[in-house]
Amino acid sequence: MAHDLKSPFQSILGFSELLYSEYEHLDEAQRRDAANNILKVSADTFRLIENLLEWGRSQTGGVYAVFKIFNIREIVVKTLPVFEPQIQIKKIRLTYDLPPLLNAWADPDMIMAVIRNLLSNAIKFTPVGGEIHLNATMTHDAVKLSVKDSGSGIPPDVMERLFTLDPKVQRAGTMGERGTGLGLTLCREFMELNHGIIKVESGEGKGSTFTIIMQPKHHAG
Repeated sequence: MAHDLKSPFQSILGFSELLYSEYEHLDEAQRRDAANNILKVSADTFRLIENLLEWGRSQTGGVYAVFKIFNIREIVVKTLPVFEPQIQIKKIRLTYDLPPLLNAWADPDMIMAVIRNLLSNAIKFTPVGGEIHLNATMTHDAVKLSVKDSGSGIPPDVMERLFTLDPKVQRAGTMGERGTGLGLTLCREFMELNHGIIKVESGEGKGSTFTIIMQPKHHAG
């Protein structure tokens, strides 16, 4: 874990020093490349720290689900701008089909954290020029939100331990992005606190679809 925290800061310092000391000797493309690297590593590090803080609170019993009725489309739209830089860098086509009146009964902050982690994973493993699609549906007793990517897929041996802290789960993204494997563990724990579930369908070279299942708003009564 210490390496996961130190390594990105070393990258940020390295690229920052390059821009500062060699700025006049770099052409425009080199400057943009260094700035993009700083942006990407900073965003990844920020999400890592967020996950560490949220997971730490959950392990000490300091996290409780505060159930509310909330709109699925609204919280997804609030989450998307955070990922705009990475989406642009990787030229990913992101689309969504989210009914405007679809509401769920759960803790909206926890569900936003889950969505943030699922989007981060999808972007991480989707190649340049790939696609990500979000889809939400409702049945009588469940609200489902899926995040589907056209990425590299998940090997069978990793699937077995996907929602654990097993270090073998950690894999580099299509542009070398690193992670701790903590995000999906946090997703599983948050969904359990919200009386929901998370599941995944994937195959090597076929992309992945993560689906979270929540209670519909009529459970509030």
